[in-house]
Amino acid sequence: MAAGVEQRYAVRGLDRYDNERDDDLTDRVDLSIDPVDPSTAGAGSCTTSGCTATKTGDYRVTATVVGTKISGRASLHVVPGPLDHLALDPGEATVGVDARRPYRAEGADAYGNSLGDYTTRTDFSIKEPDGSCSQDGCGATKAGDYTVIGRAIGTDVTGTATGCWTWTSAAWSSPPGASTPT
Repeated sequence: MAAGVEQRYAVRGLDRYDNERDDDLTDRVDLSIDPVDPSTAGAGSCTTSGCTATKTGDYRVTATVVGTKISGRASLHVVPGPLDHLALDPGEATVGVDARRPYRAEGADAYGNSLGDYTTRTDFSIKEPDGSCSQDGCGATKAGDYTVIGRAIGTDVTGTATGCWTWTSAAWSSPPGASTPT
C-alpha cells in the first residue's frame, strides 16, 4: 500500500475450528496499527474501516471485537507514494564563471519517503539569462546568483537550488574589460 493511502479491512469471525462464520464483524471492531520498526512509531492511524501510514515499512494491524478480548491481526507493508517533490544537491553552491557544476536530484513522496535518485529522470535549467544546463552540469557566463531548477521529466514536479557564479582568481585577467582586483 502506498504511504498515505487507506487500506480498508473487512472482518469476519471464525469459530474455534477456524470455520468461517456468516456474520460480518467489520462494524463491530476497533482497528489499531503498530509499526514493526519503532522508528516509525506514530506514523499510522486507523478509522472504523481502515488504516493508513505515512512512513514506509511494515506494520501490524489489529482488529479487536468491541467489548471482548477477541482479536485478529493482519500485516500492512507501506511503500513510498507518488513523486511529490525533488531535492537538488547541492542545495547551494559557489562556482567559477564558465565552470560547470553537476547537480543530483532525489525524489520523495508527499511524506518525505525517498524514491531514490531521480537525476537521470530530471531536466535541469537555470532560471536567469546567462546560465544554462547540459548533461555535464549547469554553468553561467556572467557572475551573479542563479536559480537552478530541476523538473522531473513528464511531470510538473520541481526542485530548486541556488548557485553563485563568481570570477575565480585565474579568470580575472581573461574577461574583456575586467580588471584584476586589488
